[in-house]
This record gives sequence, C-alpha cells and structure tokens, in this order.
Amino acid sequence: MAKSKHGGKKRHGGHHHHHKHKEVKYTLLDSAVTNGWWLAAGALLVVVIVVIALAVTVLSPSSSTAPPSQSSSGVGAAYSVSSVFTPSAQFVNVEQNPVLSPISGSFAIEEPNVLYNGTWIMFLTVDNLDTSTHGMGMATSHDGYVWTWYNNGAWIIDNWIHGSVIWQTNQYITYYVTCCCGGCTEVLSATSPDGFTWTDGPVGPTSSQFPQITAFDNTQLWFQDDTWFLMIECVSPHLSLFLFSSPDRVTWSLLDPGGTALASLDVPTGGSYQASGPWMHAHRPSVNGVYQLWYHAIDIHYATSTDMLNWTQEVVLSAPTGGAGYEDPSVAFVGGVNYLYYTNSYSAGQPNNINLALAPDPLTCCGSESDGP
Repeated sequence: MAKSKHGGKKRHGGHHHHHKHKEVKYTLLDSAVTNGWWLAAGALLVVVIVVIALAVTVLSPSSSTAPPSQSSSGVGAAYSVSSVFTPSAQFVNVEQNPVLSPISGSFAIEEPNVLYNGTWIMFLTVDNLDTSTHGMGMATSHDGYVWTWYNNGAWIIDNWIHGSVIWQTNQYITYYVTCCCGGCTEVLSATSPDGFTWTDGPVGPTSSQFPQITAFDNTQLWFQDDTWFLMIECVSPHLSLFLFSSPDRVTWSLLDPGGTALASLDVPTGGSYQASGPWMHAHRPSVNGVYQLWYHAIDIHYATSTDMLNWTQEVVLSAPTGGAGYEDPSVAFVGGVNYLYYTNSYSAGQPNNINLALAPDPLTCCGSESDGP
C-alpha cells in the first residue's frame, strides 16, 4: 500500500502593531488552511478504509464477482510461483469444493492447468461422456474460488487430453495426447499467442523412438538453462514418470542414462506401482537448487530432488479411502499461499469435479513473477 506523507504548513515571521487587521486576516487564513489539511487528512483516511474494505470483499473466498470478459489480447499472462514446503505444510481442502463442476451431466472434467496474472485462468480437459470424446476447455476466476466457464465449456482444441499448458517464449505451449487411458503412442504439441487460436507444433516423444514405453498419458513441460524438459506419465509396464529433454522441442532424449523411469517416485498401489499426473512450475522448477514436483498416486504427492533423477516424496493431500482418488495437481503460489487444484475422482462412477486445497504454512521463497504479456 502506498504511503502518503503530509507536510505541515509553517507560519512565518513577527507581526506589526500598525496592521492589526492584517494580523487577524492572516490568522484566519492560516487557521482555514490548517483546518483544510485536517479535513483532507480525514478524507484520505476514509478513502483508505473504503479501499481496504473493498479489497477484503474482492479477495474473500465467498466472493461471487464475475470474471472479466475476454479481449483480443488473449487470456493473459501466467504467474504461478511455488515455494519449498516444510514437512508440516500439508494442504487443506476448502469448504467451497468443488470450485468447478461439469457444464452438464453428460460431461466430466479433469486435469486442471491453472495460471495466474491477477486473473485466474484454468485450461482443463472436458470429456463428453455420451460420445467418449474430449477437448481443451477454459474457465476464469477473479479470486481462485468462483470460476466461470469460457464459452459455456466449448472446446478450444478438439481431441485434447492429458495436456499441460505453459507460457514461454511469448506464447502458450501445450503438450498433450489425443486418446485416453494408455492408448496413445505419441505426444503432440501446439502453440498459441492468445490461448484461443492454436497452431500445431512439432511431435514430441513417440513409442517408436522409445520402445520401452507402451503409451503416453499426462504431460508437463518446462524450460530451464536453454533446455526444454518434458515429464510424461507413461505405461511401462505400470504407470511411471519418464523425464525427457530437448534443445529445440524437436529432438528428445531421456534424461536417465539407462532409459528408465524415475523409480524413486513410484508408489505401491493395489499390488502394483504408480506415479502419474506430474506438475512442475514452468519458469521456476527449482528453488535454491532443489527441484519440486507434485504428482498423484491415489493421493497427492510432493517430491524434491537435486538432480531430477533421484527424488524424495511425501503425501501432502490424502484422498478418502474407497474411491478413485485425487489426481492431476496444479499449484499456483499467490499472496503467500499455495493454491492446489486437482481432479476429484473420489466418487467412482460420478462425473469428475475440480477441487481446491490450500497449504496453510508454506515457507515463502519467491516474489511475484509474471510469465506472460
């Protein structure tokens, strides 16, 4: 909040007995000016109080303020800076859940990608349950709690699923697949200047290039030290996370010299292992040399590493027992709080929703950082 400094009015010099009427006039004027300053200061105080009250109202979790209309300049910049967690920094679900639901009973939603630049933007998968098809949808919010569908949930990209969206090199970039549940043998990409109009980009990793991988699912792209990194949930033979790198987004290689998955992230689940739905901050994947990763294996896990190959992980949000679990984390760091959005797949057989959980005690490491135009 900007501070205003008020300068006092200094009175000048002695008075002459021959001009007592002037002395009275001067004294009245001086009093009027002094009172004017007090009135101005009082008015400023009232304005400050009103502004604070309005800010509290706008930022309140229960605010129902509608998101701004979209413009030709696009959906805006992305800002989402993570912080390094203390061991006790577990996420807590908000009472408003779900914060986003399908547009009708014929649809399910999943895999949120949340970006922030003063307005909250969510790219996510919208599944048509009647036709078993899917595409990219978008929703926006003023406060991170109340969301409004863009264009009533209409797809921006057809046949888009398991995708990630980042802002980098003055454009939005997405990596995704076109089919569900371990059926795709290649990863596709597209770019957009505004989030609405997309152009196909180079093909990512394929099973023909990496035969140890049967199929590709969820993706996460980031850029660091002039290198592109792509972490992908793969079937090989169980769901595991593989890490690829590329100098140009055209030629990809596995970061692990043995060509294997990141086994330290595997979690025992139902007689097998799983590591799925990776999310890392696209502009700041590491803090003080520590890489940070969120992913799911029934619960939401948080992992750290110093080399991106060997990870230490812990559960930061536990799903209720008996259901499909919590999936597809996406984290935004805003105002000293970590906002974790995820797919609530707990109620088996019910359309998925998007939920929100907060980390109450993060160790703040980073200031605000704008990722876009």
